[in-house]
Amino acid sequence: MSDAPSAVPKPKKSVALSGVTAGNTALCTVGVTGNDLHYRGYDILELANTCEFEEIAHLLIHAKLPTRPELDGYKAKLKSLRGISAAVRNALETLPAAAHPMDVLTRLSRERWVVRLAQYQPFCVACSDSQ
Repeated sequence: MSDAPSAVPKPKKSVALSGVTAGNTALCTVGVTGNDLHYRGYDILELANTCEFEEIAHLLIHAKLPTRPELDGYKAKLKSLRGISAAVRNALETLPAAAHPMDVLTRLSRERWVVRLAQYQPFCVACSDSQ
């Protein structure tokens, strides 16, 4: 062992992509004033402390925070889109309740359930509707 004091390594500053624009979007800005993130001009820390998930989703999709009636309507719309068909429900109910999620995914992939289940759950046009 050496009695020499151990050198404390300097923290490395990543400069590889500093100042490089990755893309332009109206949804968010990153690092404008340092270590920050904004969604549609709102600081993400403020949103996280004061808003519900659905409020932030509405902000991202509709470009503004919802009023109380808009939020109630948006929540109702999202709830109406959560249903699954009887065929999908029956297939999922055959899985063991205590199965680990990775085991379920492996089984679904191996038995090509994902492909079979997709035919019972058509693409939801209303999900992409921004109205």
